Amino acid sequence: MLRPAVAVILAAGLAVMPPGAAADDVLERLSDIADEHFLPIDRTLDRPPFFHAKVLTVTQDSLASGWVRNHQCHRHFSVTPSLEIVFPSGKIRNIAITNSSNVGDISVRGHTIQLEDVNAQSALCFDSEIQVLQRESDGTYRITAGPFYYRFLDGYFPMEVDLKLRYPSSLLEVSRVNPDKRGVEVTRTDGEVRLWSRFEGTLWVHVFLKGK
Repeated sequence: MLRPAVAVILAAGLAVMPPGAAADDVLERLSDIADEHFLPIDRTLDRPPFFHAKVLTVTQDSLASGWVRNHQCHRHFSVTPSLEIVFPSGKIRNIAITNSSNVGDISVRGHTIQLEDVNAQSALCFDSEIQVLQRESDGTYRITAGPFYYRFLDGYFPMEVDLKLRYPSSLLEVSRVNPDKRGVEVTRTDGEVRLWSRFEGTLWVHVFLKGK
């Protein structure tokens, strides 16, 4: 009997893993997805899109190590009843499930989280540390998040992203946020940058910080 397809959330995006495929193989094949196309959604949708909320917290220790605190939530799953959230090996640690609802089974295995019996009413939140901060040659810092996407076979489906980046404002200030284009809303307050978008396609986010 054929094994059913498994949806795979690759750090930020969601794709569907073919029956029998290894998660790391899918990660290697799909994590290279560039900003192939980005289409903001202005129309009314029949159902809520796949939702990804993410809060990244930079500390003083992050500036030396590159490790950032990550709080991540997902809801409105609708592709398959089985899901696997996959991060690049060696780039995530200390995964802890903080909240879930309407999920049959959850297990953490290395750099992955396995979910069974999920549906459109399911939700999941977890904490972790991820290595996404890099020091540039000019002494500034860059946070990279993405690619965000919701992909099934060869098509992209609606997705909503709510990303917050928190940082010590006594040490750092934001110099630039990419992308700067229609359909991506960016708001800045002291110590926080928030980016929101509802779209089809793929989205990379880069936040550049500099010391005070």
